[in-house]
Amino acid sequence: MEYGRSYLRPAREEDDGISILSAHAQPSYHAYHPGHSRTSSEDSQSSRTSVALASLPPPLESPGGVEASLFESRAVLSRPYQAPVAYESVTPFRPAEQHGPKPDYEALAGSTQDREPPCYGSNELFEPPRRTKHPWQPGLWARFPWWGMGSLLCVISLTGASVAVLLASNGSAVNRWQVGNYKVQPQVYVSVLTLLMDALLAFGLADGLTIRFWRQAMHGTTLRALHDTYESGFFYGALSRMLQLRLNVVAIACLLVALSAARGPLFQRSSTVDDHGLYNNTGSVNISIASYPLVGYFEKFPSNPQTGGSFTPEISSVIKNFSADLPFTYTSMGCGDYCMASVKGFGFKTNCSTSEQSFDLLSLPEDCSSCPDKACRTHCVYLAQSQYNANFFSVGYNTNVAYTSSPQNQALTLTSVFKADSNCKGNVQIHSCSLYQGVVEYPVILTNGTIQRQDKGQNTSQYWNNSIPIDEAFMARYWPTIFSVLFPPISINVSANEDMLTLGYTKCITPSIGNWATAQNSNASSCSTNSTANQQLAFNDLSTIYATPLVDENGFEIGTMCNLTWKDPMQDMIDTMQSLAFHISVAMATANDSAFLPTLNSSAVEVYRQSWTQTVPFQGYNLLILYKTNSVYVGIAVLVSMVGVFAVLPLYDGWWELGRTASLSPLELARAFSAPLLEGMDGNAGAEYVVVERGALGVRYGAVERYAEEKRLRIEEAGRVRAPWQGELFG
Repeated sequence: MEYGRSYLRPAREEDDGISILSAHAQPSYHAYHPGHSRTSSEDSQSSRTSVALASLPPPLESPGGVEASLFESRAVLSRPYQAPVAYESVTPFRPAEQHGPKPDYEALAGSTQDREPPCYGSNELFEPPRRTKHPWQPGLWARFPWWGMGSLLCVISLTGASVAVLLASNGSAVNRWQVGNYKVQPQVYVSVLTLLMDALLAFGLADGLTIRFWRQAMHGTTLRALHDTYESGFFYGALSRMLQLRLNVVAIACLLVALSAARGPLFQRSSTVDDHGLYNNTGSVNISIASYPLVGYFEKFPSNPQTGGSFTPEISSVIKNFSADLPFTYTSMGCGDYCMASVKGFGFKTNCSTSEQSFDLLSLPEDCSSCPDKACRTHCVYLAQSQYNANFFSVGYNTNVAYTSSPQNQALTLTSVFKADSNCKGNVQIHSCSLYQGVVEYPVILTNGTIQRQDKGQNTSQYWNNSIPIDEAFMARYWPTIFSVLFPPISINVSANEDMLTLGYTKCITPSIGNWATAQNSNASSCSTNSTANQQLAFNDLSTIYATPLVDENGFEIGTMCNLTWKDPMQDMIDTMQSLAFHISVAMATANDSAFLPTLNSSAVEVYRQSWTQTVPFQGYNLLILYKTNSVYVGIAVLVSMVGVFAVLPLYDGWWELGRTASLSPLELARAFSAPLLEGMDGNAGAEYVVVERGALGVRYGAVERYAEEKRLRIEEAGRVRAPWQGELFG
């Protein structure tokens, strides 16, 4: 192979070296070794160069190829010196100047036992050729920080997206926020968005820190200022400089970026849950309710003279649960959480009247205490039974079944007597209401899996139909017995004693009628009397529920019988009977067929059920758990988020002055600080180009010893670095 010209490198005063370049068709290195013949140009070198070469130790003989070594010591000729050669199309091959410039590569002192032996006699290229140099190109758009500015713009956009999610969730139901079959709450979206914003803002801070660092270096500064700028990009460094009152624009930006992370908790706090949200709902719903009662549901074997009949377990359970004020369980499909509708079922139409009865207990005749003759005693007895004997409170009933010829005119008459005025002379109110059974229209409420009447307290019905024949046993036996179970008949009479000197009272409770219902009524027929004056009533009965005794300013009851008053219980009794009839009508329609045996079989019950299901319109709402957004917290979160963005923007000032896309890579910083390993490279090369050209070079951090030089601690070629020793000092 033909060799090109060989050039000698100008020698340094400390150690002279020789550089032999070979011009070949392909870029290559020409390695010097002892067997190589010298050219005439080499013979023309100065005597100083010849003496330096003669004084070098003989080269190390070793087979194999020649290893590339850009930073070999020129004082060690045991291996060939290699230098990068440019492309032929870029750098023309021509003789070097006698005293032209040469790269200032420093020698590495160390063992060569861990390196492959050189192969002499080879003139092949051992290193990729040098790339084309990059010109310095500043400019507004050429150096625009697209990634950094884009990250800040994304933070602004994601902040707006978080606000949009929170505003969209305001007033919406929790169960409507889902992806597929999985529920995803708005807080999840906000959490993901805030996480992205934190990452993007940190990226924008890092990009702005890079621009700030290189611009500061370009305009001239101190090493301490560069160090402060770099360290201020980290939270600990920024916080430390704030405590030391050495804040700079980078430290302020870093602290505000850290503060902007509070947007996440603020966004989360702004969204709360309201469990009383309402969602209007309309439509139609099917409700099962019986139009009239059936005897077979109330009594087993009613015509059997041996048993005499008895309440069925089903009706007993309904009355028991109703007395305990337990809600009637009823599930309706498609109605919602709260629905109002109107259905027709059996109940009562009422016809009421009122009257008064006078009494006078103010002055008892003293003559009656010692009557001299029979006429006096007779007159006093009359007074004790009439004028000085008053029914102050009573509840009762009577039926007129035996006196009517038409079942439609059968009625259960309820009577209430009550003293409404607090005095010993006045009128006692008498309230009578007749209940006629028939078909009425009930406004009902379906909520929480229950059904109940809506308009308790309404005496008249919106719809009335008594054309359906109903067994007279209901008025003769069932309704009176049920009423006596719910409201035991009671009466309280106040009358003068035989001596006409004091007042006394008598309370009597009447048992229910009918032997078959006696087991359902725990009240036995009993009366109690008390002749002591000013005695207060203290009975655990219906009279004490409606009693309204007077109290003094200290809260103590005023104790005379004349001062005791009562409220009218009639309205409660009518509402109770009406509500019970409604519950029974629904219970009948939803009961099992076995509840009607043996009176009715399943096929007969099915015929009734066909008319018991009613499709009625309803109006209501669903009780939903709704999201509520606090706009105050949202506004604070947006402000905090924008503070971080506006704090980073000043770091990008002057990006157009840079001539390349810079970074804080250690390779790029090493090139800027003239690291010996990167000598000879493009001065405007970025970190990526350093990796392309010198990326395969093995390096190590440790002690470096050079011939006739002081030991140093640095990163050098791995083969020339050893581990530092304990207590070792370096220059």
